[in-house]
Amino acid sequence: MLALGLLAPGCAPLETPVPSAGEQPFDEIRALPDASADPAARSVRHVPRSAYKARWFFLAHLAPQRPRRVPSVFDPELVRTLRRLQGDNSLRLLITFADTVRVPRFPRLDAALARSEAHNKRALDSTNRIIGSLRTQRSRQYSADTTALKSHGARIIKTFWIVQACAAEMRADSLRALRVRGTNIVQVRLDRGQVAPDHDHERGNDMDTAITQIGSNPWFTDFGDGLVALLDTGVRSTHRLLNDPSPLCMLADLVSGAGTPLAGTVCSKPGADGSVPGAGDTYPDGHGTSTATVLSGNGVPITPDESSRGWFRGVTRASLDCFQVYGADHHLSAAAAVTGFELALERLDQVLVAEMQENDVPDVGAIEAAADHAHDAGLVVIAAGGNSSFKGLGVPARARRAIGVGASGVQLNPPGYAYAWGPSPDGRPKPDLLAPTGTETAGNKSDDSMRYHTATSGATPYAAGAALLLENWLMRPWPSTPFDPDPGQVHALLILSGEAVGPFGSQTQTGVGRLRMPEGGLMLCGKVSVSKGTRSVDVPIDLPEGGADAISAAIWWPERAVTINGVPQDTHNDVDLEIRTPGLLGRRLAVSDGADGVFERASFSDSDPLKQRLVLRIVPYKIRTAESQVVYWALHAHGATVK
Repeated sequence: MLALGLLAPGCAPLETPVPSAGEQPFDEIRALPDASADPAARSVRHVPRSAYKARWFFLAHLAPQRPRRVPSVFDPELVRTLRRLQGDNSLRLLITFADTVRVPRFPRLDAALARSEAHNKRALDSTNRIIGSLRTQRSRQYSADTTALKSHGARIIKTFWIVQACAAEMRADSLRALRVRGTNIVQVRLDRGQVAPDHDHERGNDMDTAITQIGSNPWFTDFGDGLVALLDTGVRSTHRLLNDPSPLCMLADLVSGAGTPLAGTVCSKPGADGSVPGAGDTYPDGHGTSTATVLSGNGVPITPDESSRGWFRGVTRASLDCFQVYGADHHLSAAAAVTGFELALERLDQVLVAEMQENDVPDVGAIEAAADHAHDAGLVVIAAGGNSSFKGLGVPARARRAIGVGASGVQLNPPGYAYAWGPSPDGRPKPDLLAPTGTETAGNKSDDSMRYHTATSGATPYAAGAALLLENWLMRPWPSTPFDPDPGQVHALLILSGEAVGPFGSQTQTGVGRLRMPEGGLMLCGKVSVSKGTRSVDVPIDLPEGGADAISAAIWWPERAVTINGVPQDTHNDVDLEIRTPGLLGRRLAVSDGADGVFERASFSDSDPLKQRLVLRIVPYKIRTAESQVVYWALHAHGATVK
């Protein structure tokens, strides 16, 4: 820990963590014009030490970590299944254990180079060493973790390195006799999860209409490349919108194992017709095929003439690793989903798209933990919220360090929505934002069939595509040192790209509202830390000559789950956001001060251009964790230009 020291007599000491290797630095103010790749228009300043204001000693204390309801170790569907099975029936399970291993930041591939190029091979070799270390750390614990299971006749099928969990097979009578008290087991669930969540000449629901709504077109040319992993029902690799040219890289069925023995330096090798071993969509209408096309469809004409060229071009040009995690029965394999997270990290993808809606399991399981650990390793996780409003938001969309996506109809204004929402089991508002849904895209009935991709599944790839564009924009060359943003910085930009302002209550159905990428202005962003001794952090914002028409700002912060003696704790840190004029007597222009979430968004405009210096104040209202809380911030100066 790097101490900032006592800032005034009688004040608590302020400390900020030193970033781990590969992580984004603290206390930088990075400024860059919207959708611009020009390094000369980018600048880097530093947040001064004086920006950190300390609390008085007698106010510098932690809020209580209130115990939360203890979730059942056996998930509800497993309990229902055990009631109706004979004792000698075998069950395929995913079992999660208490986890004490921190997953470090992984290297990053250069998406402009082939996977086999020397730079990328070195990054993949480094990744394999990290994974080897994680396997070693976990293997020491697995022998103890699985003792009780083996004593009851369990067959261990597979263990994981991203989380402390195993896939296993047990007889129903043995599982009924299993006593979990005194073991490290925190969740036992069925490996078989829930079911996966259809050219009509109507131009209002084509993909290009939705792309226009989210404002991603200006970003496509310079920032459209990248590496994305998709966890879904598989993909029809021969569809004309995904073939010749094809954006598909690795295609694998993680349920059967087809297509998985593939090094990170290569892609699956297609046949002459585009078919690939391990490819194929298990969903009759083509759920995964539709998602892949929204992400990275080639936009070739689907009509006999050229008039439809570009109507069905994806949000990005990303190379896609498509992992089938649903079986032939259309049900999710939870073990396959965790394996998908591992493969996405092994292959150093930038964004993972999780098209699943496991909304009937407690929030202590392996899938949610895998999403959180993937974020720590550097992967942006974007997940469908799910479509069952009475069951609440699904996993991993409700994970602490994933963005959960809700849906708004592409042809509805104002948007319609009747899908899953929070709060999460620990009270956080979800979804985080809305993206357009109901667009016409590729289907699975033939190589030129089309369907409507609806609900939150149809919305998620638009949000994921925007996340990739924003991350690539941040990574373009800077005038000084290279910049490798944390996933949390991308999350803050996504929150900033909403249309609603806080405070946000735990019962919100829309999060920050509809996604619209920044346009026509200047963006500033950075990363700070707060703790129990921090009263506020005042980030100075200097507007360029000519000022700005309006100011929008957002913060997002990653929280960690803490369990004490098997009881999950309330570790939510309440952080607020203000836009202010500077000085001791400065006034608040806008505020977002909700109590429940991990994001805030505020906005301010005036009839005259804003020409003064402003302050973005980050206020830790209530801190429950002894570990410093990282906070990512982003600010958009609408109409501001760099000369």
